[in-house]
This record gives sequence, C-alpha cells and structure tokens, in this order.
Amino acid sequence: MMGRKGKKTNPIQSHNASFADELNVFFGRFDTGECSTEVDRICSDIPLYENITLEEHEIAYCLSRTKLNKAPGPDGLNGRVLKDCVYQLTGVFTQLFQLLLSTRIVPNLWKVSTVVPVPKITGAKGLNDFRPISLTSVLGKCMERVIMRHLMYFVSDVLDPLQFAYKKARGTDDAVLTLYNSVAEHVQLTSNYARIFFLDFTSAFNTMKIHILIQRLIDLGVNGGLIWWIKDFLSNRPQRVAINGKLSGIITLNTGAPQGAILSPILFSLYINEYKIKNEGFSLLKYADDMALVGLMKVGENTDSICKKAHQRLHLIRRLNHFGVSKIILEMVYKNFVESILVFNMTSWYGNLTVVNKARLSKIVIEASKIIGKTQRHLNDLYRGKSKEKALKIVGDVSHPLHSKFQLLPSGRRYRQPRVIRKVYQLSFVPNVVKILNGND
Repeated sequence: MMGRKGKKTNPIQSHNASFADELNVFFGRFDTGECSTEVDRICSDIPLYENITLEEHEIAYCLSRTKLNKAPGPDGLNGRVLKDCVYQLTGVFTQLFQLLLSTRIVPNLWKVSTVVPVPKITGAKGLNDFRPISLTSVLGKCMERVIMRHLMYFVSDVLDPLQFAYKKARGTDDAVLTLYNSVAEHVQLTSNYARIFFLDFTSAFNTMKIHILIQRLIDLGVNGGLIWWIKDFLSNRPQRVAINGKLSGIITLNTGAPQGAILSPILFSLYINEYKIKNEGFSLLKYADDMALVGLMKVGENTDSICKKAHQRLHLIRRLNHFGVSKIILEMVYKNFVESILVFNMTSWYGNLTVVNKARLSKIVIEASKIIGKTQRHLNDLYRGKSKEKALKIVGDVSHPLHSKFQLLPSGRRYRQPRVIRKVYQLSFVPNVVKILNGND
C-alpha cells in the first residue's frame, strides 16, 4: 500500500526436494556412456611411464593461490587452512601430488561435484533457467593448478592466438578491440564490407567427449603422465545438486568437465583449438564458448562466385543443346540450375551491385537465351518482382521487424519514402522497394 517493493526471494526457494533430482538429471543429460571403448582404444597409445617431477616451490605457489572467499567442496576442507599453513604443508603435499601423478590416480572425493544451480534470469523456474556451478575439493583444485602449469608448458605455443579467454592479461575487451579494429580498418574503402556471424555453444563444458579431448592432447604432444591424470580426473565423476541444504541423489558422469574446476577452461580451449579458419579474408575470433566468424570482403566478390558457378552450369546447357534436347527441357534446366543461382536471396544484394557487376550477370542471361533460342527474363525484372513480392509479405505481417518501415501516406495509395543520408542505405532493400511500390522505378 505504501508503494514499497517487498524483499526479493531466491527463485529456487519455492522448489521442493525432487527439483534437485530433476536438475541433476538435466545437467547430466549429455552423458551417454557410449564412449568408454573409444577412450580405452585411444589410451592404449599413451606411454605408461612418462612422468613429471614436481618441485616444492611450485606446490607452495599453488597453495598460496587458494582463494579464501570460495566455498569448500564436498570434503569440507577450508581454503584458509591451506593458505595459512603453506610452509608447513608444502612438503607433505608435494609427496602426495607426486604419488597421485605417478600412479595416475585422482582421489574419488576430489572428483565429487556438488552443483549449486545459479539462476540465469530473474524469476528462473524451468530447468534450463539455471547454470550449474560445481563446488569441488579445495585441495583438489590446488593439484589442478599444478597440472595446468605443466600442461601449459606443452600447449602454450600451439593455442589459437584468436582465443582470448583463459589467458593472462587477456579479456573480453581484447576480443572486442581486435574484432572492431579489423572491421573498421577494412571498411575504410567504400568498396569493402564485412560480414560477421556470431556463434555460441550450448552447455559447452558439459558436452566435451573425453576420447576426443584425449586425442587432442596426444596430437599436441602433451606428456603421457598428464594425459593419464586428466583422463582419470574426467572419468566416473560423481555429481549431485544442492538446493536449500537438500542434496539430490548421485549420478556418475563420463562426459564433460565440472564448471568451476580450474582445469575445465583450458581443457575446453584445447577441445576447440582446431576450430580455425585458413581462408584469406576470414577469421574466427573466440572468447571461451562464444565465437565470431568475420569475413572481410570486397564488392564484387559475391558476383565473382555467382558468375563462376553460372558459367560452369551453362556448359551443361550447351552440351544438352549439342545432343538435340528440346527448348522446353533446356529452359527448365536453365531456370533450375542457372537462374536459381542468379536470383538466390537477390533482394538483399542485387540493389547494391555496381553497373559493371550487373552487366556481368546480365551477360549470363543473354548467353543462356542464345543457347536456348528463347529470351529469358532480365535480372532487373526479376529483382523488381521478387522485391515487390517480399515487401507485400512484410506489409501484411505486423510482427515482422521491418513492418514499421512501410508507412502509407494520408492518401493511402503511396508509401512514405525513408530518409536517406548515405548511398549505402539508398541502394538497400527498403528505399529501393518503396520506389518500386510507388511506381517510381
């Protein structure tokens, strides 16, 4: 009544105990258990006695990196004990870590993940509205840091330089600056343009297949002892979900890596390290599981590709004509194999073509007309027809994002011409098609 908002409640407080089990099954849904044979086959090629010697100073450094504000894992060990007693514990933990690395064993308690579901959105209710953050052993994380330091020794030189996540002194701003600089530098010339396609992995860490990751590590020349330890770290991982002090049942996973573990980010980077673009003018920028495929192009490159394909298929029509195939069949082949290339998505690019490039495409139509012995439709007519058809569909669809761009004048017979400042917009679809609808073109 006084206009004050009530205290916000945790969106998962209203869920009962069974919701924890539902979430646990949902978070582990990518585990199929079908890759164990493949894992064994690949691991048979890994040397059994290729070990690494650990030094006390690196163990001390990793123990000192323990974060005090992190919640303890299933073993209940608090990080303050490790951080405050670094010098007293370094010797015994060096021996322990060396033994575990030499025997290629990860203690079961270090593999247990207690997943805390964190809402992705306000008022989260559905299973997909929560992000799984895993609480694991603090001491286990210390050994993960040791393993990561040695892993980076083998892979730092081969990591994709366009992967900006999980690297020292790198962040999202580096990825954005690199993307913006490459595009801005390229489009300085009016004949240049860029295309960017953004991609995102769904449940990236949870979908990693162990046998594929192990093969990646082998191909990169990683030490066999490290690979064996990582294989055991990711295999037979017990997982449970905690909600409001209540724990779900335990499921065992053999797919993915716990989100919140020290090793998971670098392992995922290595998992997708082969995703690279080698074509000139294209690059694939990555930040963790987010990607941007950037194409730096010049006006006319699309026309070159279309002309090349069309000429290849015109050769087929010539051969058919040589064998005496009827004009009806020749025209059918032309419309299905050549004209279809010329008009594909043409409403989005034909209006921006230069006079020279339009003439190159028109020459293909003229050439086809001579072979067939019948005049084929001019591309300008096809463009006007397809543009008008597309515009009328947009006008009739009030939910279409471009619907508001078509505003009738008070007369009700003509559309308002959009305000144009630069030529690049003047030649685009909406200004062009409004002229066509108004009968000005």
